[in-house]
Amino acid sequence: MSRFLPVLLLITICGCAGPEYKIHESRDDARAIKTLSGPAAGEDLQWHGVGRLSLELKRLEAFSSELSDIAREITGLHRAVGGKKKIEFYSMDEHDRIESMLFRYLVCREALWDIASYYGKRQGLFTSSTDKVKGFILAYNAALKVQYTDTKLVVTFLDEPVTVTKLNAGYARCRIPAGSFDRIFHAVTSVDHLEAMEASWKLFKEEADNPKSKISKVARSDDVYGALVRDIRIQRLYAKAQTDRLLDKTSTLFPNMTNRIRQSKVTELAATTRDAFKTGIGACGSLVGGVTTALIKAPLSTTVQWGLGDLKSMFAAAQPGDIILTVREGYLSNIIIPGEFKHGLTFVGSVSQRRAAGLSKSALAGVPAPVRQRTSEHFFRSRDATGAAANCIEAVSEGVVMSSTRRLTRLAMSKVLILRPVLSPSDRVGQLGAAFSHLEEPYDFKFNFADNSKLCCTESIYRSLNGRGKVAFSLVKRMGIMTLSADDIIRTYFRTLDGDNPMLEFIALAEEVPGSAKHLGRVLTGPEGLERLRVIMNIPAPRADGETVSGLPDAPALRDNDPTQLRLACAAPLSTSPLYTYESINRRSPCSIPSLPSF
Repeated sequence: MSRFLPVLLLITICGCAGPEYKIHESRDDARAIKTLSGPAAGEDLQWHGVGRLSLELKRLEAFSSELSDIAREITGLHRAVGGKKKIEFYSMDEHDRIESMLFRYLVCREALWDIASYYGKRQGLFTSSTDKVKGFILAYNAALKVQYTDTKLVVTFLDEPVTVTKLNAGYARCRIPAGSFDRIFHAVTSVDHLEAMEASWKLFKEEADNPKSKISKVARSDDVYGALVRDIRIQRLYAKAQTDRLLDKTSTLFPNMTNRIRQSKVTELAATTRDAFKTGIGACGSLVGGVTTALIKAPLSTTVQWGLGDLKSMFAAAQPGDIILTVREGYLSNIIIPGEFKHGLTFVGSVSQRRAAGLSKSALAGVPAPVRQRTSEHFFRSRDATGAAANCIEAVSEGVVMSSTRRLTRLAMSKVLILRPVLSPSDRVGQLGAAFSHLEEPYDFKFNFADNSKLCCTESIYRSLNGRGKVAFSLVKRMGIMTLSADDIIRTYFRTLDGDNPMLEFIALAEEVPGSAKHLGRVLTGPEGLERLRVIMNIPAPRADGETVSGLPDAPALRDNDPTQLRLACAAPLSTSPLYTYESINRRSPCSIPSLPSF
């Protein structure tokens, strides 16, 4: 089987023998961007059922909404650049527009693919038949959305060779390698894929139309899943329309394609799993998990071996208002802009720590009443959605949520950094109040700091902290939009530290011991940790004469102390050669699109 052909849906389930296909191998072979395939070592695989499904619902909603926006962008992009005859005719803004769209598209596509595939690999872990049915409904909905957007992208630009060249280009700063469009084209024109999707629909429709089936019973008893079942029918119409357009456009390239999608073959495929479907709805997960091809390749990543209590003791030193910056090697969340750290959280502490810091409803003075009421309900919340002790606020794919450092201690973290803003007690209370006020806001897949209606991880930090005390971040233009990465936060810290006016304080750094054959981890504090962070970030130490050579700009003063003022950091040229030896800069990304919880 070709490495880019999606696997078929039918595998041996519930004693019902069907054709065997290497789902996981095909997935990994088809991936184009390096990310870890499946859960990392050390992660909790036991949390399933209602809690898991409720968070999957939020992820499905978030990524589906963004894919809908991207589908509209595809149409708009075609109108804007369609007909260009040469690559040179693309402006920098158009280049940024394509890169941003492709990046967000691949992120959402992979996230939805993971939802679709999860229930094919782990349906046995769901003991409730109702949960299995709900898992299938989620998975099939996600698969159809991927099919629709994949096919729309190919159909829209198939006749635009110059734009196809741009979509096939590699984008180093997003770690998108060359050939993305070709891989998507391979997937949507695979006859095996098309036959499998038709068989999936035939089987779903048969079950959904039967009032006595498990799907129908769940749809009637649960309004949310009933709406998803109806949405599947609508998504099927959209996906079918795009597929028909694709078959029409490619008829000259693949004259036998339509003939090969034979109804007899589709019927045979559907019949192969029908008995398993009725015997145990778990077969549905595999049915869906095999029909979507992922484009992102699993990396050869390693897991840092932390000592017992290393990270736990590190987080014990954190105080409300601290910034936690992290990176997990090998994950999809690592693809965006260059950097050493990928994700940012605000540590808010336990309920008692929040009270001791002075947090109260008075911190919300001036906040609109609806937001004030919603926010105050979270001030003294002690548990996150998974039941763990809630002591952090972060923006993840489900939106801005409360989470736990306990989760971080159980994940395959490669680096963790804690920085403490230099704030007065009143400013810290204001920071915490602002952080809580962002809870439940949606995630910003565009990373656009000019739009505060949605927040990404570092934007949540920026909105709650910037302009308080000495803190003044400078936004940087990337892919045509204003952003602040985790690395930008660290570099701003060093600029102010070396200027004897620090706005942040170094607390602790956790990393893999350099050169460790066993990948042992360590936690560094004090001067040793600070100097190691300089090396990681390629930041020179101050010169003997007290000057520094960093190439970092001075942060412009806030106008009227406006914390939302956007400022573009323009790197000043060095007047002299740096008086230090530096390591090659790691061009990996600093900002994440994690989901909560991580498994």
